Amino acid sequence: MVGLLYFFIKLSNVPRVKYLFRTLLKILFLRTSGKRRFVQHRKIAATYPMEYLCLDIKYIYVHADRRNYYLLTILDVFSRRTVDQIFQKSIRQMDVINAFRRIQQLYGIKGVTIRNDNGSQFIANSVKQYLRAAEANQEFTHVATPEENSYIEAFHSIVQREVVDRYEFDSFYHAKHILAAHRSWYDNRRNHRMIGMIPKEKWEQNIHITEAKQRQFSEQPKAPLNETKNNEQTEYMIEQIQLTSNEYYTTNSQILSN
Repeated sequence: MVGLLYFFIKLSNVPRVKYLFRTLLKILFLRTSGKRRFVQHRKIAATYPMEYLCLDIKYIYVHADRRNYYLLTILDVFSRRTVDQIFQKSIRQMDVINAFRRIQQLYGIKGVTIRNDNGSQFIANSVKQYLRAAEANQEFTHVATPEENSYIEAFHSIVQREVVDRYEFDSFYHAKHILAAHRSWYDNRRNHRMIGMIPKEKWEQNIHITEAKQRQFSEQPKAPLNETKNNEQTEYMIEQIQLTSNEYYTTNSQILSN
């Protein structure tokens, strides 16, 4: 019994195991309000860019620092193009919100369906409220079913095979530079077998459909006054998120964007 206890204590000191234990505790004790909308269909039938987005976080191990860093990627399902990517020491709720703010400014996210797992950054009330206020449709995969988020899982497996397995990073900035170069190559030069062309080409050939959809959304009448009154609490929370966001700094740089 004493030997088994000693084994678990030693195991908990391993950095990766320690992180998994800490993440599990966060998920178990994290409290969120409101119901989550879970995935109804495993396969996504996207017909134009920015109809469906999926996102996830991948751990990137930097050998020189002997620790993991975090890669958040947001992928367009139709074109397989990455619309945003962050590589940092940690990914917090505000980092996720800021990523969607950038996407909102560039393309608009009203009416967009966003699929993610049940990570603490994604189920946070502030993230759900921001997406709800932006009129995006957030849906969650079921627990322990990564196949429901297979598009982003496939992209991160490509990152693992083409970047992580080939390089031993000298520093955080070395990893950041290589990941940025790979993202540019993936989006602009790599032929994607599932779509039969380069992601950039499919995006550019069909982005006019997205622009037309967003114009339709913007021309829709605003919500009635009684609905607006019922949403006062949500609007107040969004104002608080906007005020709080000024206190955060993200290390996302131009080199990680196309």
